[in-house]
Amino acid sequence: MEINIDASSMLNKIKISFSREMLIFIASIIISLALIPISIFIVGNIIIDDYCSDPLLINYCENGGITHLYQRVWEDFLSFNVSAWALITAPYLIILLTRTIVYINKKFN
Repeated sequence: MEINIDASSMLNKIKISFSREMLIFIASIIISLALIPISIFIVGNIIIDDYCSDPLLINYCENGGITHLYQRVWEDFLSFNVSAWALITAPYLIILLTRTIVYINKKFN
């Protein structure tokens, strides 16, 4: 039995697979950067109540609010802060974990 491996078709499959994976990674990062801060803000408002302490103070909500949260997440993400990267890449890592579990399940069943 002879195995015929065409290197160019294999390389094309790798290129397509890599391109698809990069598209999924970039899309998940963009969606995460848009949705995770607002999700954190909403859950925080429900559980902790308002982030700003007293509306009668002079600089009310100077270090709080949704815009400040977005600003901090983006700053930390762009400055390669590990916690921000873990937060933003978590959805993609969940996708990878799910794929791995499905692959292992198919392989051994």
